[in-house]
Amino acid sequence: MIIQELAVAPPPVRPSVDDGGGARSNDDLTVAYKEVIKNSNELRKLIDRRETEQSIMDCLNILQVNVATLMDNN
Repeated sequence: MIIQELAVAPPPVRPSVDDGGGARSNDDLTVAYKEVIKNSNELRKLIDRRETEQSIMDCLNILQVNVATLMDNN
């Protein structure tokens, strides 16, 4: 299965979390989305620069783990 578009939950479903000291931080779901976007962009750059197949596959594997974690964090 190849995911070309990933639905993102709206902010009310993933509100920021109070860390106890008055500061706010992102919840786990938002952090997972950020990791997927970051690694997806990195993969695109590697492909565009025609990097080695090994570096592309390494990045792809990390992206797959990020997406799997987003789908089921068990």
